Amino acid sequence: MDRQWFWLVIIAGLNSVISLYYYFKSKEEALGEVCLFGIEEYVHRMQDIAASDQPFEAKLMATVSSHLSSYRERNEALKVYNDERLYLPEERRTKLKQLGSQYRRQLEGIFEQGKASGVLRPSLDCHFAAQAVIGLCNAWGD
Repeated sequence: MDRQWFWLVIIAGLNSVISLYYYFKSKEEALGEVCLFGIEEYVHRMQDIAASDQPFEAKLMATVSSHLSSYRERNEALKVYNDERLYLPEERRTKLKQLGSQYRRQLEGIFEQGKASGVLRPSLDCHFAAQAVIGLCNAWGD
């Protein structure tokens, strides 16, 4: 059994790969749904954090806490999202890409807020900082 099937069967709590076809038309459809399940909630939480009136420090702490708690709540699905989404056909990755980019842009906005408020140095590369926080959280979460 290849790795994608293994994760899908485990996450779905099914006894066999054949059971998966009762719920999904294809392996790609099932994989896409598992990936979506893994990322959707944590993107929604980021929306709330980014839209809040909290100062930069509180938003950054809330972001890291939320990101890491996502691994406690949806650990296997997030592992599948991080490790397997690139195996999906391009058309099935579109929404996942949009959600991941949205998350990163909102985190970049939090860093921009920190620069604007004088908490962070003006020369900070907010894109790089956001990618670094995401990478660290993913490493800790795995």
